[in-house]
Amino acid sequence: MAAGMLEEAGALELHTAIDERSAAFLALGIATATGTSTAVITTSGSAVANLLPAAVEADRSCQPLILISADRPIRLKNCGANQTVNQEDFLRPACRWFGSAPLEGLDQLDQPAIEQLAGSAWSQSMGSEGCAPGPVHLNLPFDEPLHASKDEYQLVASAIQPGRPRLPDRQPAASALPVVPRLDAHQPGVVVAGPWRGLATA
Repeated sequence: MAAGMLEEAGALELHTAIDERSAAFLALGIATATGTSTAVITTSGSAVANLLPAAVEADRSCQPLILISADRPIRLKNCGANQTVNQEDFLRPACRWFGSAPLEGLDQLDQPAIEQLAGSAWSQSMGSEGCAPGPVHLNLPFDEPLHASKDEYQLVASAIQPGRPRLPDRQPAASALPVVPRLDAHQPGVVVAGPWRGLATA
């Protein structure tokens, strides 16, 4: 819902995918094509495990990727609640950085702290302190209530002004790139090679 509202305000471009593995590789492709970090958002549980193949590819090719996973609050961990696994560790070996909201829930953070956490994820994925760009994992536990009320939703929607992106400046979206014509199956094949590793602009 939040991503959809930001898209309406022109702050980001949103793509939806049912399969988390496919979504992660789509994001990796967009990051590679644009040279800027791209985020993937998933639910908790096994969805996070499906991000690992793309995280490994992003790590080895030094492509900026932000893997954002929802999580259950600590009170529901290790007690048999559904959608709860040790997802904090799933992606760690392939990621440059791991960040988390408070284990009790994201609602424990105020707005400046949330912005600082998001900024850290962005800067770490783009490369900082001598490190090459690569994947980062941001894990966000949520506690009830999971859905905003109608009044809260309208309050947030009115605070987001169309045409005023609040996210860092980014390269043109993948949809703005030239469209490659369809290949003729009856003609010889073509191999398109991009940079072996690192940002396309480097």
